[in-house]
Parts: sequence; C-alpha cells; structure tokens
Amino acid sequence: MKKLVSAFLFLITISFLAAECFAMTAREAAALDLTQSSGFSAEELSAGLRGELVPLAADFIAAEAEYGVNAVFLAALAAHESGWGRHCFLPENIFGWSGKSFGSKSECIAFVASRLAEKYLAEDGRCFHGKTLSGVNRSYNGSDEWTSAIAGIMAKISQKAEEAAAALPAEEPFVTVSFCFADEENFIEESCSAEPAQQLYEEITEDENPWKCSSGSSPENTASGQCDLP
Repeated sequence: MKKLVSAFLFLITISFLAAECFAMTAREAAALDLTQSSGFSAEELSAGLRGELVPLAADFIAAEAEYGVNAVFLAALAAHESGWGRHCFLPENIFGWSGKSFGSKSECIAFVASRLAEKYLAEDGRCFHGKTLSGVNRSYNGSDEWTSAIAGIMAKISQKAEEAAAALPAEEPFVTVSFCFADEENFIEESCSAEPAQQLYEEITEDENPWKCSSGSSPENTASGQCDLP
C-alpha cells in the first residue's frame, strides 16, 4: 500500500463556486466601484430588502449579471426613489426614471440598469464622471444628501444580506485533482474531479487500482483518456 500511495503525486485545488460577498459601511459604499459584483445570491439579497422590493431580488441580481451594475446599488436606488417599491409615480417605475411607465417592476430594473451602465458607468458614457456614487451623482441628482442616502441604504442592505449568507449551509467545494501514476513500466497523467478531497484520498488508498479509464483497459495499456473514480 505504501508503494501504491508513493506512486501517486497529487495536486489538489479546491475552489468555491460562489463569488465573494461582503457587507460594507456607508463610507465604503460611497467609495465602491459600482461595476463591481455584489457577490450575493438572490436569496441572500432578499434578506436585505423590504416592502415591494423583496420579491424583486432575483431581478436585481439578473440585472447585475447582464449589465454589470452592482445589485446592492440598484436595490438601494430603487428603495430611495420609491420607498422600497411602495410608491411609483408612474406605473411600475420604482426608480422615478425619466417620466417612463413600465409593464412590470422587473422591466423597470432591467431598463434602468442598462441606462446606468451605458450612460453613467461606461467611460465613454455621456454622463460618466467616475464609477462611484459621487461620480454618478454629478449628473444623476447633484445633491450631497442623495449620495449619503444611497450609501446608507447600501450599507444596510449588504449587512443584512451578508448575515443571511453566513446563515446558509456552506457550499460543497469543487475539487480538481491532477495526478500521475508511475511505476517501472507505466506512466499515465490525467485530470479528474471528485468531492470531497478526503473521500478521494480514502478511495485511492483502499483500492489497488482505483482509476478506471474510458477505454476499459488498465493503466499500462492507456496513455491517455478520461479517467473516473470507480
């Protein structure tokens, strides 16, 4: 067994599929690059929302993915302009944007995110003055109170969302294993995936020939091919 284990050289990389999410203070929110991903899932973001915005968490996340505008910023902006979605001066317009009516709040979120991305957050945009709240504010509102208000709401949303993220079960890591099998006559090199790493190690050390290749042949007859755990 010791000979078998010593014949294997493992390089194990563990990566968590979820992006990093973080809570922030109002000061940090004011300095945030608004094209940066929030890192929150829709479920996590919804924990930071109130009123009519709660069921729209997935729409804010989808707009972030589609247009590259931070979902916490979008939600905070909607919360500020519409009292958490309760007051729309025009149908379904939770941002009070340009006197427009929308067929749904989801449509409104996508529209406003696209315009923010194109006009306010793109370096060649007509209203671009930087990617922070103060940069957007120069052409969007112009009031210092607006920047402070949005930053404060962003801080509250992100803190609640992070608390929700911490309470959720941890995601299983995706484990990538690169290995070499070698003895006096044979050499094979493959990449396989398994989870978790400890289970993989135990299976290898308990089985004299744990790697089964797609060709159905033994390692000495296979120089390449897809190998899987038994």
